[in-house]
Amino acid sequence: MANKSELLLAAELLKIKAVKLQPEEPFTWASGWKSPIYCDNRKTLSFPSLRTRVKLGLANLILQEFPEADIVAGVATGAIAQGALVAEELAKPFVYVRPKAKDHGMGNQIEGDVFPGAKVVRMDTDTTSVKDGHEKLLTQFASGEAQFLVGTQMIAKGHDFPNVTLVGIIAADSLINMPDYRAQERAFQLFTQMAGRAGRGDTPGKVIIQAYSVDDYAITAASNHDYNEFYKNEIVIREALYYPPFSSICFIRFMGENDRGTYGIANAVCGKMIKLKEDSIEILGPARADIPKVNNKYRWIVTLKGCNREFLTSFLRKVSQEVDILKTTGKVAISVSFHGR
Repeated sequence: MANKSELLLAAELLKIKAVKLQPEEPFTWASGWKSPIYCDNRKTLSFPSLRTRVKLGLANLILQEFPEADIVAGVATGAIAQGALVAEELAKPFVYVRPKAKDHGMGNQIEGDVFPGAKVVRMDTDTTSVKDGHEKLLTQFASGEAQFLVGTQMIAKGHDFPNVTLVGIIAADSLINMPDYRAQERAFQLFTQMAGRAGRGDTPGKVIIQAYSVDDYAITAASNHDYNEFYKNEIVIREALYYPPFSSICFIRFMGENDRGTYGIANAVCGKMIKLKEDSIEILGPARADIPKVNNKYRWIVTLKGCNREFLTSFLRKVSQEVDILKTTGKVAISVSFHGR
């Protein structure tokens, strides 16, 4: 529960509109996610007293959670000023990171001296989409031309760099808390794969996992290379919640350019299923997909759980006699996939 000081700070942030609430009309983030909350950290910079309280709060949090931190970094542009204020308070060096390297001047993506003379290679769908982009970036890192490789999950497996001695995984909680019953399993796989990138040569390696839920079993099991411990925890949860391998799951995905229209069709189909369902079938949804918008199309999901795939398929045939859920309905495309037995 928040203390009095935190409540007062929250009230002030709302007052100056540094935090905005719109539960009825959620904000759309760059990722396509809908959120009832929007934070504009730059607003606090215009209010000296509030700005100082935020600075001290962030500085104290760093001292408590990351006492060994050597440098403070901010993301351009919103976190540059906040990061510089915190770095000044802690008497630490400060750098900031752009979303991509400049296309003029020095071509820097990181401004400031983290490791003087060091070069950073970034690997994600943006930097590898050009011809031979993937191979060129890996060659730069393997040859030693670049000393740091920063990227998404694509750098987790299939690479052998003998000189890599340190691997860091940032925001591990975002993997664990994905809205997918396989989130823990996928996180454990990624952690163990990333751990395998360090110490492949003669020099021992080290892996650092940054997370808030450091006691989560996916993290602790991966840290101890304990596959059995992960399985023991995961299988109990799967059985309790009737997830594979104890059941079969069917995902019915609805994709359309109009969010409300797409939801309307998903809801109508879901309603028909509920009327026709048997006791042994569980119906969940409609719910937004974990990535709610792809290629300008909104995505909704209805989930079915049953004893096996044949049973669910038979139920879908029964439903399709009244609602054709296996084909495109107007401007909404519908697809079906199965997991489990």
